[in-house]
Amino acid sequence: MTETGFGMDFLPPSVQRRMAVEDAAEAKQARQEKQEREVRREQLHDSALQAYRAAAEARGEVVSAVALATGQAGGRSLADIFDSVIAAADQEDARQGAQERSGRDDWGYVGRSAWPGSEYELDRTINRAQELHRDLVAYRGRHDYPAAQDAARAKAGGANRVVNPLAVARGWISR
Repeated sequence: MTETGFGMDFLPPSVQRRMAVEDAAEAKQARQEKQEREVRREQLHDSALQAYRAAAEARGEVVSAVALATGQAGGRSLADIFDSVIAAADQEDARQGAQERSGRDDWGYVGRSAWPGSEYELDRTINRAQELHRDLVAYRGRHDYPAAQDAARAKAGGANRVVNPLAVARGWISR
C-alpha cells in the first residue's frame, strides 16, 4: 500500500488506504474515459465511411460494404476532387446562364414535375398546404392581431361580428 520512490511510508495507514482508493477510482475513471473516446472514434470513423459511400454513389461509383470494411475503397486524389468541383461549378454557371437568358424566375422545378405523380401525393400535398395555412393563420392571430380580426370579419361576412374590447380600446378596430 505504500508508494515506493516518493517516501509515503511516513503517512498513517488510514491515509495510505484512502490514497489507494482514490488512485483506484482515478484509474477506473481514466479507463472509462478511454473507452468513451474509443467508442466516439469508432462512431466518427463509421460516419466518415458512410459519408464517403454517399458521395461516391452520388458520383456514380459503386462502393461495396466489403471494400469499405477492408479499406480498399480509397479516397480520391486532389486532382480528381478539383476536377469534380470545377465540373460542378461549370454546370451551375451554365444553369444560371440559361436562367438569365430565358428571363424566367420559376426554375424551382427543374428536373422534377410540379404536379404530384399519384393521387396519394396530391392529397398529401393539399393536406400539407392546408396545415401550413392553418399554422400561418394561427401565427398571425398571435402576432398580428388586427390582420387576424380583419380576416375573421371577412370570413364571417360581417354577420355575427364579435368585437374584442381590447382591440377597440387600442384603436385597432372600430365598433
